[in-house]
Amino acid sequence: MIGVHGGLPNKDYILSLQKLTDLNDPEILRQMRWSDPAEEPPPYAEFLQETTGRFYFLPDQFDLFMEKIGAHYLIRSHEPKPEGFEFLFNDRLLTIFSAGGEGNKELTYYGVIQPAIALCTPEGKLVPKLVPFADGAGRKSRQA
Repeated sequence: MIGVHGGLPNKDYILSLQKLTDLNDPEILRQMRWSDPAEEPPPYAEFLQETTGRFYFLPDQFDLFMEKIGAHYLIRSHEPKPEGFEFLFNDRLLTIFSAGGEGNKELTYYGVIQPAIALCTPEGKLVPKLVPFADGAGRKSRQA
């Protein structure tokens, strides 16, 4: 299991990985902060990469990376998800929404989207769990 902020480095970097410490390369770390998963590239993917350096990684790139580092699950938290979490890639990639809170008043989804955490069962299954709102606003928690 591996946890990251955004996602994966591009395919060339994945192919060049020899050991886990190679992930400490500054360019690999930058890419892993800002990439997002997609079953298929969205129509604006090329524009996004040209203007911001962000890119989408697809199932084949995910499978290659996970095999290369010897992990089964990837947990990330870079994007808001309406239900608080989302599984992709045969339930091996879990995005959990984890932003918000008192210090994040400007651009926050907190209060609209419930945050989540990831738990691993003793059997090794990855399970998302929604976290109750902590601001006392009377919103009802949804459970995964």
